[in-house]
Formats: sequence, structure tokens, C-alpha cells
Amino acid sequence: MLTKKHVLVLGAGASQPFDFPTGVELSKLVSRQLLEGHDAFNRLTEVGYAAEKIRNFRDSFFLSGKNSVDAFLEHRTDLMELGKFATAAVLIPYEREDKLFGYDNNWLRYLYNRLNTSFEDFGSHQLSIITFNYDRTVEHFFFTSLQNSYAKNVEECYRIMKRIPIIHLHGTLAPLPWQTSVGSRPFDSNCTKSDIATAASYIKIIHENITDGRDKDFQRAKDLMKEAERILFLGFGYNKTNMDRLGLRELLPRKSSGACQIYGTCVGMGEYEKNIARVASDEIIELLGGDCLHFVKELLRW
Repeated sequence: MLTKKHVLVLGAGASQPFDFPTGVELSKLVSRQLLEGHDAFNRLTEVGYAAEKIRNFRDSFFLSGKNSVDAFLEHRTDLMELGKFATAAVLIPYEREDKLFGYDNNWLRYLYNRLNTSFEDFGSHQLSIITFNYDRTVEHFFFTSLQNSYAKNVEECYRIMKRIPIIHLHGTLAPLPWQTSVGSRPFDSNCTKSDIATAASYIKIIHENITDGRDKDFQRAKDLMKEAERILFLGFGYNKTNMDRLGLRELLPRKSSGACQIYGTCVGMGEYEKNIARVASDEIIELLGGDCLHFVKELLRW
């Protein structure tokens, strides 16, 4: 049983083992897939966007020099809606259970097996998850695994899942069907125009005003971190805006007293990038070597 309070904070790298693209990889996909004749381009025309408008978005983004759609939309708010639809059209095809439930480097599979308990006790684990990702990998993995591990129905698994906080700070590709009866879509790579429109309506861009409801989500995330004994940042990019919104400096007294340990992955980061990340986090996050699976194996305290 995980009795010490843990918070996992997920960035794009945490979904990479399940074949989802990282920030730069997503940018490459948007630039490529929005070329005429490619899948995302065709999907957006089916939604109702004119080919000329799609071409304009793609060219403006590609030539902007920005490495993420979010960074591009900070100044091109006129393209905000299309940016969300393009993101949905590119990401939805990556929702594949054969990737999510695979065995190789799968930190979710390892974590779920370490959380092994009776069905009723599963929700008693002191685990909370804060994610900046749009994908629904964590909740779909846990929910589906509970159903199949214990032969429980939707209502029973939903009751347990409600006890494990999973907070999406920038929205999702829509709620899963077990989470709501309205405006949901299944975890599925199928990408109809209805799927794209539904997913796009739930996507939030980092530079949008967080009073769209995210202010409450960020406050809840802060409250969970203030109570945590150990916080792990997995696959995170340490964006300064996100760091500030999480209010990490408020955790300094607890870290200084030894009441809370805070660690973060830094795979692929050079020393200069690590220094930027440390400054962005007010020197609170200790960056360590190792990927997400390594962190879950070595840094959780049971």
C-alpha cells in the first residue's frame, strides 16, 4: 500500500513510452500532417475548415520558428480555434491500447502492479496525479486494468477511480465515457469529425486565461502538492509559466524542513537547460538521471 502521500506531475515525456509525441515531435507532426493530402489536413476539411485556411495555419506555424503549437498561439490568438482542432486531429490517432498496455518501458504497468491490493483498497493509495498532457492514458489504463483485474463493472470502477485525483491542467482530448454521459469520447484512434470537434472543445492552451476553470484545477494541484511527502516530475519540460502557476516556491519551507522531497527527470537535457529548469522551479526541484520507469521504480516510498 502506498501510504506516504505522493504526487506525480506529468509532462509530455511521460506519455512518450505509449508512443505519444513530445512537444517538438508534435510540432513536426502538425507541420507535416497539415500539408494537403495528409491525414490531419483531410480530417480538418471534413470538419469544415477551408483548405486555404488550413494551409495558412500550417505555413504560419512552420515559418514562425516556434517549437510548439502553444508557443505559436501565444501571439497568434486569431488562429486559436484551428490550433486546437489541429492538435486534436494529430493526437487522437495515438490513442492505441496496444501501445498503452505494452510491456516495454511501461512505467504505468509497473506502477499498477506495485499498487496491487484488494479492489476496495485500491482507492486508498496515497497517490495523486497532475498532468499537463491532453491524453487520457493514466485514467484509461487504471480504469481498464481495474475492470479486467477484478471483473468489476463500470459503476464499481468509477467509484474507486474517484478516490484517486487525476487533474488535467490544460484540458484533455475529452472525458472518457465512464467519466460523463455527455460530451465524452472513448479511448480510440478513430478520428471522425465529431471526435475532433469534441476533443478540441476540451483543449486549453497554456497562454489562455486560466479563469476558464483551470484556476480551480491549479489550486487543487497546489493543495495536493502542499500535503505531499514526495513529488515526482516525470517527462517534464519545466516551462516557466507552468512552474509559476504551480506555486512551487510555496513548497520551500516543507522541502527545507525535510517534510517533502521533490525530484524531476531530465532526460535529453544539457547542463544549460538543466540550469534554466532549476531557476524556473526556484531551485526546488532536484533533477536526477533516469527515465519515468526508473523514477517510479526507485523513488516511490511505500
